[in-house]
Amino acid sequence: MSAEKLEAVYLVDRHYFLHLKETESGFQYEAFHRSEKKENYSGMLTWEDLLESRIASPLAAARVAACEEIGLEGQEVAKVSLLSLLCLLYTSPSPRDCS
Repeated sequence: MSAEKLEAVYLVDRHYFLHLKETESGFQYEAFHRSEKKENYSGMLTWEDLLESRIASPLAAARVAACEEIGLEGQEVAKVSLLSLLCLLYTSPSPRDCS
């Protein structure tokens, strides 16, 4: 576990934003459908869950494990800014907020 908490947002298979946030016990995740603009999945991956992964990066291991739990293929994965997720959830964003 790092001193600074890890957090990232990924666009998975062009349809879901996957938000990962490190906690004391592992990683919390939420997946939001890009067009429906709502949370579709959420869960928790403990450090014990991630110990079995052969992926060295905790964030990458959490991303792969979350995709598997949710049932996403994960064929296309792109890291995006946290602002992308905020703009998705903001019902009527100002163009200057999301540019």
